[in-house]
Amino acid sequence: KPVRNAKIPSLALNSRSAISLLVNAQGEERTLFNKAIDKQLPIASLTKLMTAFVVLKNYDLAKEIKISREAVSQEENLGKLNVGEILSVEQLLYPLLMESSNDAAFALANDYDGMREEVFVALMNSEAQKLDLKNTHFINVTGLDPENSNETNYSSAYDLTLLAQELLKTPLIRQIFSTSK
Repeated sequence: KPVRNAKIPSLALNSRSAISLLVNAQGEERTLFNKAIDKQLPIASLTKLMTAFVVLKNYDLAKEIKISREAVSQEENLGKLNVGEILSVEQLLYPLLMESSNDAAFALANDYDGMREEVFVALMNSEAQKLDLKNTHFINVTGLDPENSNETNYSSAYDLTLLAQELLKTPLIRQIFSTSK
């Protein structure tokens, strides 16, 4: 076992909230560090974790989506999507999660077989309730703060660990993150 060297100062984080978990191969976890883990804070692009979760639970991954002009016009160009491009739902998960593509998030929530963002966000909040994410609420699929509103997507460090654990149960998510190393 490692021995604590008293000459080295204790870990001090300036963050408002944090959690560090060690999960072994059997799925047993041990909390290594935590600070204000239930504090509700804006989560920005971490929103896309729930966007992916809803897609994985409700969408046919092989279904193709034609990328709309409105999707491409979203803030940033990380997904490098093009108007009229046709991609499968599975293909859109990669830029959504690996590049934090707002274009991909918008396309998944608006360009899929009659889906609308309002309905998609309701599904996100429903899934948050089912997962018992008590300090989590969504207003959009991207995590961008609306221009004319004080509302924002929020969650807590603890809730995000629960969501991440659920996502990691999905073979496709394990595959996406194992190929990104």
